[in-house]
Amino acid sequence: MRTRSIRLITSLGALSVAGVLLIQFLWIRQAYIAESRTFDHNLHLALRNVVESLCQTDGLDVPAYNPIEQISANYYIVRTSQVLQPQTLEYFLTAELNKRNIFTDFEYGIYDCQSQLMVYGNQVSENKGKLVKASFPSLKEDQYYFGVLFPSRQGYLLGRMDFLVYSSGGLLLVIGFFAYAMVVMARQKRLSEIQRDFINNMTHEFKTPLSTIKLSAEVIRSANEKDSKERLHKYASLIEKEADRLQSHVEEVLQIALVEKNKLQLHMQLQSVADLLEEFDQTAREKVQVAGGKWQLECHCKGSKIKTDTLHFQNVLGNLLDNSIKYSEGAPVISLDVTDTGHEVLLTFKDEGRGIPAQSLKHVFKKFYRVPSGDVQDVSGFGLGLFYVKQIVKAHNGDITVSSTPGRGTTFRIKIPVVHEK
Repeated sequence: MRTRSIRLITSLGALSVAGVLLIQFLWIRQAYIAESRTFDHNLHLALRNVVESLCQTDGLDVPAYNPIEQISANYYIVRTSQVLQPQTLEYFLTAELNKRNIFTDFEYGIYDCQSQLMVYGNQVSENKGKLVKASFPSLKEDQYYFGVLFPSRQGYLLGRMDFLVYSSGGLLLVIGFFAYAMVVMARQKRLSEIQRDFINNMTHEFKTPLSTIKLSAEVIRSANEKDSKERLHKYASLIEKEADRLQSHVEEVLQIALVEKNKLQLHMQLQSVADLLEEFDQTAREKVQVAGGKWQLECHCKGSKIKTDTLHFQNVLGNLLDNSIKYSEGAPVISLDVTDTGHEVLLTFKDEGRGIPAQSLKHVFKKFYRVPSGDVQDVSGFGLGLFYVKQIVKAHNGDITVSSTPGRGTTFRIKIPVVHEK
């Protein structure tokens, strides 16, 4: 599937999900507003009936004005002209609220205008009532009143919208599956691209030496007595060189397979860092000189020792060196600085090559990953070198990090624990 198609499907899917979420939010919002209005309306009727019942009980006229005032979303006060009895008030409140299908906990308090204090407060739940401290404000008026507070009003209203809440949960679950599917699809596309690039690179890397070997073999096979031994020796050497190149590629792939399966056998031995670097220094100096560049080694750890597999440790440094040479613009300038920090040996491998873009830095140690360089890969390779380096450093209980500035070079820092002999 093409990249444009993937992006189009993802964009349309994201827009669709956003539209569905917006519609669902508006539905829930409108439903909540409707439930809130219904609650307030029924509560006003219930409180009005409570006032009428209290007046009838005391033989008083029902007030012509509206005695009910909503102080906040869940707090109401009701003004009266008589002394209120808590038991009678609670009975009428409970009866009227149940009659209006308002089944939620509430608190009420009674205010005495003569003492200007809340003289009684109680919390009533569907299961039982318990005495609580009233926290209702005092009115600076010469009048009795009682206040009713609904602490669970919001939860009660949401509970009456359970169908919408559950449907929203189901919708979020579907959206979650959709997002997961998009992630999996993008990952599969990426893996497909990596696999395709790897096969293309491997085909190219194997095809070139095979063609050379085939051509050289044909020359040798068709040789006659007039051909000089020097010419035949030249083609035989070419075959040997290309065969070694093929063997190197095969071993690289096989090593990665062993690393992935944790079957790579490391022969760990206590080694002098100085000795390891001395051997590598000779190889590095020759390679860089052939490329027309400059190599510099600074070692500040003459007596330091580490536990390492010599072959794979040399391969790690060799991989970094080869990358620095391959990705240098012009003559390579490469340096290796080694320092003993007391607990570990720090190897700082630095070059002045083309560098790595910031968006690629976090991917360089992934298997098969190659830094994009446009439509044409001008540097050969399978994208396995740095993956191998990372795994070998981890196997040495070490750590490797990378920093880079495009156009100014790349720096790798490797930390390997120091072994202190007793």
